[in-house]
Amino acid sequence: QLAGLESRLGYTLPDVYRTFLLGKTGGRVEEGGVVRDLTDGAKITRISRFLSVSSVSFESIERCWEDLESRLPEQHLPIAEDAGGNVLLLSCKPEDGGVYFADLESLDERDLANSPTALPQVAVSFGSLLLAAAER
Repeated sequence: QLAGLESRLGYTLPDVYRTFLLGKTGGRVEEGGVVRDLTDGAKITRISRFLSVSSVSFESIERCWEDLESRLPEQHLPIAEDAGGNVLLLSCKPEDGGVYFADLESLDERDLANSPTALPQVAVSFGSLLLAAAER
């Protein structure tokens, strides 16, 4: 399923995220999951669930990506949601790899294709997101 997803996306997923997906099918986050802005440490949200790689699941990466693709920066993939349906995006660009918070109500107000840095960065990598979320 991962190879099929990468083929449809047109790019490969970061290794740490691929490993995570191989061991998980998505799912809710029971405790922790607090996401903070890297700039000032302010709490932004709490992760409610990680999206699954399954193409048939309502809470799948691919389904979310298809719904949001035209509004997302290039090579940014939705990987998790909060209780309000906002998403965390993983940059799959080799030179970046950061995780960003996307408030869906403000996505249309920003020119994300030309300025993906308009999104608050919450982790420098997927691995650091997992570590930070587990600590809280």
